[in-house]
Amino acid sequence: MNFFLILLFCLHPFHVSVTSLEHDRERQALEISMSIFADDLEKAIMEAGGPELNVGTAKEHHKANSYISEYLEEKFLISVNGNPVKWQYLGFEYENGAVWNYLEIKNVPELTNLEVKNGVLMELFRDQENIIHTKVGDKKKSDILKRGDIHSRFAY
Repeated sequence: MNFFLILLFCLHPFHVSVTSLEHDRERQALEISMSIFADDLEKAIMEAGGPELNVGTAKEHHKANSYISEYLEEKFLISVNGNPVKWQYLGFEYENGAVWNYLEIKNVPELTNLEVKNGVLMELFRDQENIIHTKVGDKKKSDILKRGDIHSRFAY
């Protein structure tokens, strides 16, 4: 039974990413973490013309950060208080088959409206779901984005 569960997890017959956005009022920053299955992310990058990244292995590509950042720049867009903003890619960590990406938007003293466009992996999987969790002060909101509906708006 355990072998079956491990095999099921490794093959992950579902396609999902989870993104958390949290406003740090003291630092005046929007902190973002995004978890994506490593094999799916690598497949998307290779289909876009990039190399095999081998994240989390001894053969990890020396420009893995750059390739991942470029992919996310195309697929993950944010507007803060009605203004499109550019996030900074801080890097990633590999953990148990997932790539945890860390991003940040500086100079956000107040956050009243947030718009997220998350098309990560939508070009590969018809059943892809991108879950968005936000936290601004004590207010928490979430949404699930699917193919054909990759925009979400939050008001605080």
